[in-house]
Amino acid sequence: ILSMPRTPTFAVIYDPATQTYETFATDIFSYNDGNNYAGLVYINDNLICVIPGSSGTVINVDPINKTTDVYGSLGATLTKYTSFQKINDDLICCVPRSATSVLLIHPISKTVETFGTFTGNIDYQSSVLLPNGHVLCIPYNETRFCDIDPIAKTTTFYGNITGTSKYWSSLVLANGHVLTFPYAASGRYILDIDPVNQIITQIKDLGTINGKFTESTQPNIYQISNEQILAVPSGYTQIIDYNPSTININKLG
Repeated sequence: ILSMPRTPTFAVIYDPATQTYETFATDIFSYNDGNNYAGLVYINDNLICVIPGSSGTVINVDPINKTTDVYGSLGATLTKYTSFQKINDDLICCVPRSATSVLLIHPISKTVETFGTFTGNIDYQSSVLLPNGHVLCIPYNETRFCDIDPIAKTTTFYGNITGTSKYWSSLVLANGHVLTFPYAASGRYILDIDPVNQIITQIKDLGTINGKFTESTQPNIYQISNEQILAVPSGYTQIIDYNPSTININKLG
């Protein structure tokens, strides 16, 4: 198991079979604001790509040989990226949070590139990978959904959802629609998004409770089948059992 630092200045390899660990790469990490890295993407057993959060560089880690490659120069802006999607083995798309452009990482060729211009209150905390290979950015403080085509390197904005801290938890349904659950008071409705036709449908008003559903530690929306979605609450008071075929909602507990 590979663990990259949040506040430590080293990486850790843990072997659950022997219950032993060792540290390495003590020379490349520096503590910034506790959000240096947004996560890890597995490419193969010898290549794990470390996605920058506040860090200004991307890191490739070989956990077998305990070596690293550092590349990219992304600047000192804090919490640049939070959400990312693996498109293929040599293409990872990172969604802007406080960054002003989309970041494309090529872990095999060890290069990065950016495109698009984002201005104002950007802040996309989460995203989903669509069946057509596009990445749909879910509005948190931003007011619009953003469809990113990482191959053509284009961005398309649509919708207008006012307020802050609106949406975080989402998944792609069997029909290609995206289901997203509200987070803060200004995100009141469960939404069904048709990304092909750019249609946003309000499914259910869950009120003004803050912190309703969040992915801050792990996904909390689970697709049991094509007819059953379970959403586990953070600040909400009930589990949501949703049937996307009948648009029927049961509140449990």
